[in-house]
Amino acid sequence: MILKFISLAVAFLLAFIAMNIVNNKGYYGAKIGFFFYGLVTPIIALIHANILPDKTDSTKRQFSSKAVLFNVLAEIFSVYGFFASLITSFEAIKMDGLIAFSSVMAALYSIMFILDGILPLLLVISILLIRKYRFSQFVYGGFVLSSVINLVRMMVVLVRNITAESGEIIFYIAFTVGAFMVGLAYVLLFRIVSHYGIKGERLSTGKFKFIFIAPALLIFFSIIVKIIGAIVGKYMILSFISSLRVQLFLTIPTLVFLGLFYFYDSQDIADK
Repeated sequence: MILKFISLAVAFLLAFIAMNIVNNKGYYGAKIGFFFYGLVTPIIALIHANILPDKTDSTKRQFSSKAVLFNVLAEIFSVYGFFASLITSFEAIKMDGLIAFSSVMAALYSIMFILDGILPLLLVISILLIRKYRFSQFVYGGFVLSSVINLVRMMVVLVRNITAESGEIIFYIAFTVGAFMVGLAYVLLFRIVSHYGIKGERLSTGKFKFIFIAPALLIFFSIIVKIIGAIVGKYMILSFISSLRVQLFLTIPTLVFLGLFYFYDSQDIADK
């Protein structure tokens, strides 16, 4: 009981410190967000708060409080997404015996396993670095590569099971289409980072605002396609359910908040 009380007190103290740092730097609209940020991921919140540019430092490009708040929310979900991706990767191998197919499949799953573990961690670092868009471009390029490998993997599975029962075929076709949509989502995110991050392009008309949440929407629709395929085909594997949970509750919110961060950050660029 005493240890729980001490742990809770330390968590509140670290959260208060993170909130106080961003408040002193002039991000008044983001201080409450940093308080909750400090409660759920205290060490990362403190690092994040310390590397934010001070509002009084005219030598550095600044953030609006709204952009910082979405930056914080993306960070929280990406941290938990990192751990969830590792767990899901282990579950996929353990539950479905995925490595046992062939040497080709073993190689593809080995690469996917490594990427699933490393990329979310790099995403966390990318968000913390904030203005290091070249690094962000490298990270999102990795997500594109991961999506391509996943698409190839699903096509290999589809070809290998072409003579399987109709239910399995429908499931694998739906999963392949879903994998293609996920790949397209990360291609769009890569474009956002390249154009609105590195190049600092202006938002000339309102019709282009949709692109910032398009990656999240594509992954959401890919989940719908996969679920429909599983229901119609009456075929389900356990790791599929775990993967959908991660995408629905962690990946999609992360991409939404990342999109909003880049959207408001690009507005900050246009305003300066």
